[in-house]
Parts: sequence; C-alpha cells; structure tokens
Amino acid sequence: MINNLKEELVEKEKTLLECEGGDKGGDKLSKPIPKPKSTYFFARGKGMFPEGSERRLTNDDVTNLSSRELKIMRNEIFARHGYIFKTNDMKVHFASQPWYTPMYDNVTIMLSKIEEDNVRFIQLYE
Repeated sequence: MINNLKEELVEKEKTLLECEGGDKGGDKLSKPIPKPKSTYFFARGKGMFPEGSERRLTNDDVTNLSSRELKIMRNEIFARHGYIFKTNDMKVHFASQPWYTPMYDNVTIMLSKIEEDNVRFIQLYE
C-alpha cells in the first residue's frame, strides 16, 4: 500500500516537471499544475525583434538600439507568450500590435532557455 502511494507521488512529480519544463528548484508539489507547454499562446515570429525568441542574441543585435528599442525587444519576449503588461507605456505599445493577445499575469514558466538568457542579456544594455 505505502509503496503504491510512493510510486503514485513519483509519477505525479514527473508529470509536474514535464509541464514546467524541468526542475527549477523550490517545492514542486506546492505549485499549481500548469497547462502543458504545447497549449500555451505563442506569437511565433511576431514583433519588431522576433529573434529574441528564436536564437541567442549577440552584441551586434543590441549595440545600436535605443533604450526604448531595447525595452521593447525585451518585452516582446513576454508579449509573444501573452503577458498582461502592468506599466502604461508597455500596455499602450503592445495594445497597438495586431499579433498581441494579453492572456496571462505570469509567463515565466513559458519562456524557453534562450528567451530567459536573452532577457538577461538585453537588461545588461538597458
């Protein structure tokens, strides 16, 4: 009986990790169970800077951009996943984009490793 319960818990934990895209630390069982990544909204190839979600950015991608363009580049990564912006300037900007669909208060678990790295990279230049 106890062994069956342990096996069930191990299977549930594996399912949670698969949905979250891997172990990111913390108490996995206390987190809400997210939808599988394949069902998330994602506006692939959209925006002024789609490369932010497609490949690792380089210095050449960002060195000649203004601080406003860098902010848009970084926030497009979140917008492509349907992030609901809190600041007025980003709300206004993305509301004018036909591809943008605000859906989620938090999209961090939806970001790919490349997107996570690019967000940090862009912040170095902002």
